[in-house]
Amino acid sequence: MCLSGTASNLLVIYLVLSFKKLRTASNAFIVNGCLADLLVCAFWMSHEAILISTDIPLSRGYHTFKEALLFLGVAVSLLSHSLIAVNRYVLITKVPATYLSIYQKRNTEWMIVVSWLAAVIILLPWLTAARFPDPGCAAPQPLFWVLFLGLFGAVPKVAHTVSWMIFAALFVVNPFLYTWKNEEFRKSFRSVMRREVWRGSTVGVEPVAIHTVSQSFPKQSNRAAFSGEIN
Repeated sequence: MCLSGTASNLLVIYLVLSFKKLRTASNAFIVNGCLADLLVCAFWMSHEAILISTDIPLSRGYHTFKEALLFLGVAVSLLSHSLIAVNRYVLITKVPATYLSIYQKRNTEWMIVVSWLAAVIILLPWLTAARFPDPGCAAPQPLFWVLFLGLFGAVPKVAHTVSWMIFAALFVVNPFLYTWKNEEFRKSFRSVMRREVWRGSTVGVEPVAIHTVSQSFPKQSNRAAFSGEIN
């Protein structure tokens, strides 16, 4: 799962950075989510795998760092999903001029920066509290399990493991959820598979940059011109 999640997120990031027609505001938010998911798949999952296989006792600071990676990745991933949802809402419900004025290059970049800053700010209270030892009466399980499942008995180890596997799988499948219906992503993927990326056979290739949607949309007011963005 660690390897597949890392590969899928890296593939989406590579496609968006390499192909001209994929450089839109919506895809910029998808890349932002992939970066957050990559933080979880490539770093947190690998650390967890090492800890499970070796069972080596580690310092409290290391555990705090490992958990901070997870919480940061989860927070940025959720904020990226929110940005994608708002982007598509504006794309569908507003006129093209309004969409283009909101999702200019600078505005899109600031939205991405704010998503990371907000995640760090959300994480600060937890990092501060992690410096102090847990009181003896603190519950070791998440509040959800304590309130709902703890009333009827201890959670079986198998159920606990399965729930964490489902949680981790979300970071693996997220790239496919946002890209598998997009025709431009499929064309770009086929180009990579055929080793045609350097020739730009299907979609154009240009220097790495994230452009706004105004550079990939026709200059007309018909909302049908935006259908490629939400496929």
